[in-house]
Amino acid sequence: MSDHDANNDDAGQSKSGTSDAHDGGIHEASKHKKPIAALGSGIKLLEGIDLPAIEVSDGGLLSDQGVVTSRDGADLDAVTEQFRAAIKAHHHWDREEKSVPA
Repeated sequence: MSDHDANNDDAGQSKSGTSDAHDGGIHEASKHKKPIAALGSGIKLLEGIDLPAIEVSDGGLLSDQGVVTSRDGADLDAVTEQFRAAIKAHHHWDREEKSVPA
C-alpha cells in the first residue's frame, strides 16, 4: 500500500462504496451472533451495516450485546477486558434477528 492509499479515506473501499472487511467478516460475525469489537473510525463499518438494535460508542467504552466499541480508544485495557468477556459468551443470542448478507 502506498502512502497515498494509507492516507486516503477511500482506501479499502469496494465498488459498492463499502469496505472489504465490511462486506465479509463483520457480516459473518453478526449473522452468527459472534462478538465484534471496533475502535475509533472502525465504528463507521458497524454503522454502515446497520446492526439492529445495537448501540455503539459516542466516546468512551460501550459494550452492547457482544458488540464492544470505543470511539476514543482511551482505555484499551477496558476494551480488551470487555471483548474477552464477549468472546467467553461465544454467541450473543439476545441480538435481534435480521437478515444479514454473509
